[in-house]
Amino acid sequence: MTPTDRSASSVPILAFGLLFLGAFALRWIAASQLDAGLLLAQPVGDEVVFEDAARDAAAGDWVGRGVLWQAPGTAWLLGIWYALFGGEGRMLFALLGAAGCVVAADLARRLFGARTGLFTGWLMALYAPGIFFGLRIAKPAPATLFLLLALDLVVCFRANPRVLIAGACGLAWAAAALTRENLLLLAPVLVWLVWRGTSGGARWRGLVALAAGGVLGLAPLVVRNVEAGVPATVYTANLGSNLWIGNQPGADGLYRSSIPGRGAPGYEQGDARRLAERLAGRRLDDLEVSAFWRDRALEWMRAEPLAALRLLGLKTWYLLHAREWMDSVAYSAARGESSLLGGLGFVMRFGLLLPLALAGIALRWRRRRELAPLLLTLVVLAASVPPFFIFARFRAPLLPLLAPFAVVAVSAALAGIRRRRVALWPCLLAVIVAILVHLPTPAGERPLAASWNTAGDALSEAGRDADARLAFRRALEADPDHADATFNLGQMLARAGRMGEAEKLLVHAAELQPLFALDARLALVEGWIEAGERERAWRILGDATTLPNEDADSARNAGALYRKLGRDDLAEVAYRAALTLDPYHAGAATDLGWLQWSTGRTGEALASFERALEADPEYTGALVNLALLLASAAEPEQRDGVRALALGERLSAAGTAPSTVGDLEAMALAELGRFREAQARATEAAYLAREEGKEAYALEIEVRLEGYRAGRPSRFGSR
Repeated sequence: MTPTDRSASSVPILAFGLLFLGAFALRWIAASQLDAGLLLAQPVGDEVVFEDAARDAAAGDWVGRGVLWQAPGTAWLLGIWYALFGGEGRMLFALLGAAGCVVAADLARRLFGARTGLFTGWLMALYAPGIFFGLRIAKPAPATLFLLLALDLVVCFRANPRVLIAGACGLAWAAAALTRENLLLLAPVLVWLVWRGTSGGARWRGLVALAAGGVLGLAPLVVRNVEAGVPATVYTANLGSNLWIGNQPGADGLYRSSIPGRGAPGYEQGDARRLAERLAGRRLDDLEVSAFWRDRALEWMRAEPLAALRLLGLKTWYLLHAREWMDSVAYSAARGESSLLGGLGFVMRFGLLLPLALAGIALRWRRRRELAPLLLTLVVLAASVPPFFIFARFRAPLLPLLAPFAVVAVSAALAGIRRRRVALWPCLLAVIVAILVHLPTPAGERPLAASWNTAGDALSEAGRDADARLAFRRALEADPDHADATFNLGQMLARAGRMGEAEKLLVHAAELQPLFALDARLALVEGWIEAGERERAWRILGDATTLPNEDADSARNAGALYRKLGRDDLAEVAYRAALTLDPYHAGAATDLGWLQWSTGRTGEALASFERALEADPEYTGALVNLALLLASAAEPEQRDGVRALALGERLSAAGTAPSTVGDLEAMALAELGRFREAQARATEAAYLAREEGKEAYALEIEVRLEGYRAGRPSRFGSR
């Protein structure tokens, strides 16, 4: 059968329809089971980032701020889904995963024939790790679908060289690249396939159409960057930090957070920036942060070439290993919560798929030119992962490329058994590979405890405290010495007033991870303050600024507790410690400024508020406090009613509560001697405060209103 004959092999539309429905049903059942079991009841890990960006996009903010940290395609797709349908985001990814099974079947049909195509589609529909990774609100489902579309279209173009097909292939490639960064590397593969698969005018028309489709598909990124005020052709800013995570002293091939206990995506970008700025000794923009970590990784590789090569080999082995390396939630934990994944996973696993696929490649090696779309893509994408670090989901795009070869191997084995003549060396290759990918590895993981801790974090963030405590207890059942889960459960119990159990857990967390010592002590102090035990709280807090700490937020929290306990001197030490850890921490600078102002150091307070706005020009706390100072400071030389009024306008544009904006603008107008206008704004602000349910604040505004009626502006201390 020639390549053209294979491309013409037809599959009934009904068969593709049944494949789609079956694949979708399997994914939706798994998602429902994982939701009911709490493991994926809330978005976790990168899902939080994509979910937040999608909600912002659906509300009209498709641009965001600065250089993108991650490829935007997933968030944009989800944003469109929410804008059109709202509802459950996982349904979209279940649909995308099911569609990917159909396209995988069609691609295999074109290259191997109808029967192999359908078996490939059903293999991907039933493949348990693929179901799990595909239903996550993450890159695998959309990236794999668009990758397969691009390959399906380029194979179609080689058999039927039409310009529209090549253009659609370019669009599909752009969509894939906008969803997963390493799929940018597919561009030269597609160019080579078009070049080698056609000739004459069709070749050049195909290349032009392919390029035009790619440019058109990438245009949204260019437009987004122009609107965000960053270089038009810049993509993402996480390459440098990802390279450093995977290539540094102590790297083991897997993901490790920059600061222990802070591996969540909400911390990742900020920690990379803060550490880079601290080491560089200056403020860095997004691209400079990436370049800083990239250069450190390359410097280490140049200094330790043998160690870097050994690590690269180890990561390559991990990529091919049977183990499903976890990120935020482990596949092994999901199997325990989903009977569907648990049952399918006994057979449908990477440790079986890869050996069979390599045997299938060996059996079809004579057709390597015809099968180049799969083989080249496999090599390029597999080679793009080990330079960084390994998650199992990173190999998700490889699965449907391996699947048809696995089907070929099984078909050949069954045929050989019937004929009593089996190809020995492909079988031997499969056995050797199966042994190698199941060998023990030096890297250890605690997937169950880590997964349940991640789920507990997500549930706690969503306000589902009872479910969160249950998840943390599940984590500790799996590993009683899991530091993160121990701390998280202790902190939750302290907030709930269950101080006896909380204290045991928090003390143990500090023993397990010294960097938790400060946060554990702060959680206990806050709990005892809420319980009315201020003396006990003080005895526990002591001089917490001497404890090991890499987190500016923790130091800032210590400052807030010192203020509650009346120790402004130690609060100031804590705030300054936070600013040492992160010189651009807007919250710590604002809190320090408020402390300075409340203790009569207005000039220092003004400088601190300015520092906060230099770090984050949109930081509401600094804007409010600076406007308040400029409108009501006791020292005439510090007041500036005109600027205070302008800050009120900025706060209004930023969505600050109307009562707060009105109050500040009234103060600024009174400072400028415009008392009639001040009275009107204050009257309106008091009304708005009551509408917002802030009766005490409304009474404060009315006290100031009486002063405006008497021709007296507001002054700090008389508010």
